[in-house]
Amino acid sequence: MINVEIFLDEKRIFRKITLNGHSNFSKKGQDIVCAAVSILFYSAYLSLINIDGVEYNFNDSGIEAYIEVIGYNEKITGHLIGVSIFLLSGLEALKEEYTEEIDINIIDFK
Repeated sequence: MINVEIFLDEKRIFRKITLNGHSNFSKKGQDIVCAAVSILFYSAYLSLINIDGVEYNFNDSGIEAYIEVIGYNEKITGHLIGVSIFLLSGLEALKEEYTEEIDINIIDFK
C-alpha cells in the first residue's frame, strides 16, 4: 500500500507531503497506481520549482519521498492553492478507484 501523508495549513495549502510504500497493484516498474501517484507528486514538485517566492525541501530516497513547503511570499498564495487543489484532487480520485492500494492521511495544522 502507498501511504500518503499531507499536512495542510489554514489556507488549505499543502505544507508537506510524504509518500512511502508500494501499491502492489502490479509488479514494480509496471504498476499504474504507483506511476499515477508519482506523476502527481512530481508535478507538484515541478510546479514549486517554477513559482518564484516559495521555499521548499525535496527528497526522494527511493524508499520515502517528501516535499516540504518551508515558506512562501503571500503574493503567490493563489498559485500554491492551485497546486494543492490539483494534488489533492488527483490523489483523492485515485483513492476512490484504488481503495486497497492507497491510504491518504490529511492533517490540518495552523
